[in-house]
Amino acid sequence: MIIGYTYYSTPWRGFSGDDVRVHEILRALSRESDMIIAFTLTSSKCSNVVTAGSKLIYVGIPRPLYAMLSTLLNWRNHYDLNPLQKLTHYIDELYLCIILKKFLDALRQKGFNNTILYLFGSMSLASFFLKRILGLGRHMRMVYDVLGNYAQTLHLRSRRNLSQLIRYGLYLALHKLQLKESDVIVYPSRLDEENAKK
Repeated sequence: MIIGYTYYSTPWRGFSGDDVRVHEILRALSRESDMIIAFTLTSSKCSNVVTAGSKLIYVGIPRPLYAMLSTLLNWRNHYDLNPLQKLTHYIDELYLCIILKKFLDALRQKGFNNTILYLFGSMSLASFFLKRILGLGRHMRMVYDVLGNYAQTLHLRSRRNLSQLIRYGLYLALHKLQLKESDVIVYPSRLDEENAKK
């Protein structure tokens, strides 16, 4: 069984290039698999389930810290990767990883031992959370798809701006944790892979 995860809330709608890439990869994998369940982080206040094909199901998990702060601040900009989502992202992602671990443990008890976890997104720390903090790594393979070379974008911005340089350094430190804990790393192109290794 293949389990997917992305922090984009509605990849099946194709609002961005990353949405299209996530959805098309999951659709292609669903043709070769019994079932794919993809977990997403959503800004709505309740969980939702969307069937996006005969063998592809998206499960939207609310961002609890984001939901609480957006209510307190009367925040109305609920698009993917808005500033408040970026601020609360890793705590909300850890919450999703706890739910994901319970789900994967239940699958393992039912005999699904060969599960692959396919993680999307350059800002994700899900592999690190699941392996190091929640102790899940020995039971499955984790495939990490960075979607794009965000490090290269930040590097170019950091040449002229001190705050971007600090952001770039922080990003690289967090990204290295994710790369270290992933079993397979997928880049969109060979050029992205070569640039990431520099």
